Amino acid sequence: MKDLEKIRKNQGKRRKIALMLAILVFLPFLSSCNTEDKIIVREHQGMHTTSFFAMDTLIDITINHRGYKKSLKDAFDLIMDYAYNFAAYEKTGDLADINKRTSDCLDISGDIKNQIEIANFVSQLTKGALDITIYPLVEAWGFPSKEFKVPRDEEIQELLSLVDYSKINLKEAISPRLCMPQDMKIDLGALAKGYTGDMVESLLKSQGAKGGLISLGGNIQVFGLKADKSLWRVGLQDPQDEKELLGLFEITDRAIVTSGSYQRNFIENDLFYHHILDPRTGYPADNELLSVTIVTKSGTYADALSTGLFVLGMEESLKIWKETQDFEAIFVTKDNLVYITEGLKESFTSLSDLYEFIIIPNN
Repeated sequence: MKDLEKIRKNQGKRRKIALMLAILVFLPFLSSCNTEDKIIVREHQGMHTTSFFAMDTLIDITINHRGYKKSLKDAFDLIMDYAYNFAAYEKTGDLADINKRTSDCLDISGDIKNQIEIANFVSQLTKGALDITIYPLVEAWGFPSKEFKVPRDEEIQELLSLVDYSKINLKEAISPRLCMPQDMKIDLGALAKGYTGDMVESLLKSQGAKGGLISLGGNIQVFGLKADKSLWRVGLQDPQDEKELLGLFEITDRAIVTSGSYQRNFIENDLFYHHILDPRTGYPADNELLSVTIVTKSGTYADALSTGLFVLGMEESLKIWKETQDFEAIFVTKDNLVYITEGLKESFTSLSDLYEFIIIPNN
């Protein structure tokens, strides 16, 4: 019961913090309709940072770049466009149009196509632990509206019949085309932030930025170097205490993406439920994990993998890590163990005395 009370208090704190941040971020926007006026830039040690609220999270972009004004403005515009077009809950927009279609097939944007392709690859890799056709279940649990509820088991079983990534068919003609049964809907929540990080990084590099850090909630993307030629330092949050860090990365040219049960959750009848649903059961994933952090070059791949591996559990996830050799990972378990794949032992420093840190050898 004490744990439940702690969870409730932490949820209340998070809501207050999010509200305060939203107010602080948007106050300067109230007197202006011009995008450039909305960009507030802070300078520190030769680098420039802007912060704003989008994609249901606080976003920070820091760059080492002389042309920072234009680059930060362009990054802002791109993120706001993606926030609208990649959201399943919007009334209009690219993804909303897919979910409201009146036929089995329709033309889609290249951005949507790219995410679906990576999602399908990770779905196959994790044997369905990631499935973007899960949106009807996400709606039933009330996560888009934040009117949380536990659906009846009969409803969950009925909606599971609509969850099947193998029924997604991508075609290429004059433009990308998506075909799947009309009553199926997709959710890009497991990829959209990672894809956005990739595209913002590409934009900033194309404009001459020598280095940058893009933070989209639990998604971090870093490239190049800071103004003092040092690597980027990225903290890894303790999933049981949002004010504490498990450790610190010193790293560059990587995406660092974390998925965990602590990020969005609710309590009903004294039972704890989180937002990462298992597409195979329709219920929140239930295994030994509190969080999974993926470190790799692609933010989109890292985002999709972090969700899929959180659902899959550590044992099966480590098999994929050893087979693919294209990502590194940190697994935090409910019994206060932190498993770190060998490729991170030089770039990650543990900071917490409350956990036991274990390096997993690559053999």
